[in-house]
Amino acid sequence: MDDDLVGRWSTEPYDYGVMESGTLCFRPAGTGYAAWANAGGGIAVTRFGWTVPAPGHLRLRVSEVIGGAWADSPDEMTSVHTHDRTATDLATGYRTGFTVPPGWPERVYQLDLDTDIEWGTRFARTAPAPPDDDPARRFGGAA
Repeated sequence: MDDDLVGRWSTEPYDYGVMESGTLCFRPAGTGYAAWANAGGGIAVTRFGWTVPAPGHLRLRVSEVIGGAWADSPDEMTSVHTHDRTATDLATGYRTGFTVPPGWPERVYQLDLDTDIEWGTRFARTAPAPPDDDPARRFGGAA
């Protein structure tokens, strides 16, 4: 486990002019999710368990992928169109550090991934990881 990864991460500082965004959430207990949402109301949530087998190496065990729609907020899914519980593994390298993204007004703590997860390879930490944080929580237990 790398406590440096724990928290909620967003592609927002890197999405200038883009109609889609991504979120990653790594909880201290080794669970989390990746979410993608677009301005048209589409959303996908990938639930996973996570470990750091070696420094700079992240392993995700995907347990569930839910696709659907959001209405008032991309933080909560309102309907489900697809639901897949096929387990898959993903391994990627990662790096963290402070930076000021181009066009962004302030410094952020950045996560760079070697492999695209849900929507991107570059995320900024935006918040702690609340235990109930999951946009698809209405459609099955949180990851």
